[in-house]
Amino acid sequence: MILVVVGTEQWPFDRLVKEVDRLAGAGAFDGEPVFMQLGSCLYRPTHCEWAERIGFDDMLKKVDEARLVVAHAGAGTFLLCRRMGTPEIMMPRRVDRGEHLDDHQVLFAERLAAQGLVQTVAEADMLREAMATSVATPVDNDAKPTSPLVSQLRSLTREWGLS
Repeated sequence: MILVVVGTEQWPFDRLVKEVDRLAGAGAFDGEPVFMQLGSCLYRPTHCEWAERIGFDDMLKKVDEARLVVAHAGAGTFLLCRRMGTPEIMMPRRVDRGEHLDDHQVLFAERLAAQGLVQTVAEADMLREAMATSVATPVDNDAKPTSPLVSQLRSLTREWGLS
């Protein structure tokens, strides 16, 4: 299963949802099921199963079952995917598209990509290729931090009871 997560922000992220739904309708995933957590998206997929929101236990189950997560650049989703060893592709929300108040998700995704921790795409038309080439990134929760960012994320993981 492919899991699409857009978070629960008040701003829609239709750009991501529309493209994955289009790809699913075009047969890009060879019939593999796609589940989308839509949050405040206005677009309703016609080729994928979806829910506006799902509870945390359901999210844990879906991330665990997913072959791949495609998501906004949310820290919580990133931490869940890393903890569960599920590969993730991030497409950050952008302020110039009316998807957030600022570009902190762009900066977050760029930092993680520079560390080799996640694959990112800036535009929806880049998703198909990224999804076709995505592979799991090994997770070593006992390794020494390689940067202040990794150290902070590990600290948050422990604080939130995810490690």
